[in-house]
Formats: sequence, structure tokens, C-alpha cells
Amino acid sequence: MRAFARVVLAFAVTALASAGCAPATRPGLSFRQLAYPVPTRDLDIDGIDVAYSDCGHGAHTLLLIHGLNSYIPEWQANLGPLSERYRVVAIDLPGYGRSSKGNYLYSMAFFARVVERVIERLDLRHVTLVGHSMGGQIALTHALVYPGRAESLVLVAPAGFETFTAGEQAFILGQLDKNVAKFAPPEAIWAGLGSTVAGDVPPAAEFFYRDRVAIIGGPDWDGFSYAVVRSMAAMARGPVFDRLPRIQVPVLVVFGTDDRLIPNPLLHGGATRAVAEAGVRRLPHGRLVMVPGAGHFVNLERPDVVNRAILEFVGD
Repeated sequence: MRAFARVVLAFAVTALASAGCAPATRPGLSFRQLAYPVPTRDLDIDGIDVAYSDCGHGAHTLLLIHGLNSYIPEWQANLGPLSERYRVVAIDLPGYGRSSKGNYLYSMAFFARVVERVIERLDLRHVTLVGHSMGGQIALTHALVYPGRAESLVLVAPAGFETFTAGEQAFILGQLDKNVAKFAPPEAIWAGLGSTVAGDVPPAAEFFYRDRVAIIGGPDWDGFSYAVVRSMAAMARGPVFDRLPRIQVPVLVVFGTDDRLIPNPLLHGGATRAVAEAGVRRLPHGRLVMVPGAGHFVNLERPDVVNRAILEFVGD
């Protein structure tokens, strides 16, 4: 069962791997000591310090929500091109990156509330939520809880379209263990990312491995691992598929044709396109872009295609 748990935690370890990187020589760093592609500031959101970046100008604002076990640098290949036309705000969710770590609620509704408070505090106008993986499920949850606050959604390889039976959900929840994420060996981390991208690991993803090794034993290590596992439980406990018809704003969905995490290869298998199309059919104003030759980290593997699709969608 422990071996299966490591695979269930693929969302946790795959975003922390790369190929061709030597282990970091300065373990024990905090996230604030790690390099970010953009400057960050902090917002006090209900007593939680939420780190964010803010760049670009335009009539519309793109609010970027990272995926499980990730943080703002995940968007490094997207921030520049998108901010040439629009204001782009990216956040580190509580428990992740430079944001505070703690024993928070860690539900999809909790994260959606944080997103809403960021919109309020920064007085963001004409907002499009852009979420990758878990961030996509958070964006969908926000649209359900705060209808109309975001004028549109962009879901990049989103979680939430794939459905699980009660038995499958209980089985997944039963395997979650903070220590599985916390003590994942480098070789497992290394192999994880390679199993989710369609080809070679893109250079833009190399920071994942370096950062993961650098924080081991540091002040954020335990809290970050805790957030990862609690967030996975939150995803399982916060399904959105049956409520998708209630989302009345335009939604762009982007998937790589060779996504190896969606659908879950252990529980379901099958084609990513089938999951993507099933979700888009339930969205009243959804459109789908399938990116050939890309995997789950499509925004890092084919940023040119993803950036162009987002810019055209928001422009429309």
C-alpha cells in the first residue's frame, strides 16, 4: 500500500522533479531564499501572508493559480508574454512557496476564498482566473461559490473533470501520508516528472528539482509537505463535475494530448481527450484546445501554444 501511496502522490512529487540536475548543495533553505522569476509582495488575507507578483497593465487582469505542490515560478514561461497585454497577478496559495504555512482548512472552498480576498484587496477588475491542475479546480470552485466575480476562466490541465466513485475516493484518502511526500527520495522525484511530461523535461521545469532538494530540512519543509497532502485530500473531497452546468462565464480548457496524470492511470486509464471533452460538454460556454505532444505541464512544455490560446481567448 505504501508503494501505491507514492504513486497516488504523483501530483506531489512530479512537480518537484527535473532531468539532468545535480542535487543542491545548500539544503535547508526557506522558500524566501529561493529564486523567483519576478519580485513578490505579501497580502494579509485573514491573518495569512499570501505572496503574490503583479506585473503588466491592461483592461483585463489575469489571476494565475498554480497547481499542487507548485508556486509562482511555475508560470515563468507565461508571465512575460501575458503581461505584455494584460495585468497579470500570480499567487502562492497558503502552504505553498513564499506564503505562510500552517494548519489551515485546506479545502477547495478555502482556497477559493483566498482567491476572492486577493481580488478584493487588490481591487482587481475584469478578472480571468487562470488555473493549472489543482488551480483549475480552485478556479471552478471560485466560479461556483462567487458567480460572476471572474468574467472568464482558463483551465490548464485542470483537476476536477475526472470523477471518482465513493470507493475510489475513500481508497485514495486512505493512502495519503505527509511523510510520503516529505521523504520522497530524489530518484522517485526525478522519475516522477519524467513520467508526466510528453517528451524531455523542459528547461523551465528544472527549478522544481533544485528547489525541492534545497528546502529539505529547512523551515518550510514540514509545512509544505503537510499542505501538499491536505490539498490532495481537499481535491478528492471537493468534486465539481456535477456542478459544471452552473458556470455561466466563458471557459477555455487546455489539455496536452499526452497528459499522463489525467485520467488517473491506476484507477481509470483511458484517453485525456475523453476526460477533457466530457468536462467541456457540461460547461455552457466552454471551448477546448488540445495541444499535441504535450503532457500535464503543458504550460511549461508548450508555452507558445498556451500563451497564444489565452491571449486570443481573453481578447475575444
